[in-house]
Amino acid sequence: MRFLQTDNPNVIAYWKATPDKSNLVIVAVNLTPDQEQWAKIKLPLDEFGFRRQARYKLYDELTGNVYPRKGDEII
Repeated sequence: MRFLQTDNPNVIAYWKATPDKSNLVIVAVNLTPDQEQWAKIKLPLDEFGFRRQARYKLYDELTGNVYPRKGDEII
């Protein structure tokens, strides 16, 4: 497990992966549950084995939504 950089002190984020990185999990935690929070999260694409401009999909396990992405920041 490794922590990720966020731009909001009320949100922490971390990631964990299988040894071959075929399955990555990114978790964002709101530290103030009584208030909605937003944060930009910086992803270490090189550690994930992705090219800097690679396209990838994020799956929201709570809602089932899929978000196509490119680049190293997510919101």
